[in-house]
Amino acid sequence: MMKLNNRLLGDGHRCNTCPFLLLIVFTVIIVLSIYLVKPVYAVQIIYNNEVSQTLVVDPHKEIYIDYTHSVARTNIRDVFVFKKSERFLLIRTEYSSFGAGLPTESFGRFTHRDGLYINEGINLELQEIPIRIGTIANHKLTFQDGSNIVFSDFFKTGELVVLKPAKINRLEALVVKGGM
Repeated sequence: MMKLNNRLLGDGHRCNTCPFLLLIVFTVIIVLSIYLVKPVYAVQIIYNNEVSQTLVVDPHKEIYIDYTHSVARTNIRDVFVFKKSERFLLIRTEYSSFGAGLPTESFGRFTHRDGLYINEGINLELQEIPIRIGTIANHKLTFQDGSNIVFSDFFKTGELVVLKPAKINRLEALVVKGGM
C-alpha cells in the first residue's frame, strides 16, 4: 500500500499551493546576486608583484598622491580621477612653491591661485603609477574625504610600489572595505 505525502507548511498551507512565496524568494536571490557582482572601482597597491592592499574608491571623486619634492622640499599634489577604461587620468599637479627641480613646462594651463602653482588640463592617462618610497618624499595616497595611506608606514625606503586602478565586484568590496 502506498502512503501519500501530506506535508504542510506553516499554518496548514501546502508547498505546492505557495508558488508566489517561492517566486518572491527566487526574485530576491537574483536581485541580490546581480547587485553583488556589479563592479566598483578600487585602487590596488602592488608590492613585489602581489596585491598588498585594495582600497574601494568613488569613481566620481578625485584621488591624490601627496609628496615632498626632494630638491625644493615643498609639497606637491598630483590629482587623478578614474577613467572607465580602468586607467588613472592625471588632471592637474599642485605645487606649494616654484623652484629648482620643479617642472617649468605646462602641459595645460598654468596658474597661480590661493598660494598654489597649478598645472591643470594635463589629461595624461596612466595604466599604473609606480612609486619608489623615498626618505624625503613621504608619499601618501589621499582621498577627497581626507583619509590617506602613508606608504612609509608599510614599506621601506627604496622599495617600489605600484598603484593600479581596478574594478572589483561588490562582494569583494564588502570583504575589502568591511561595508559599502
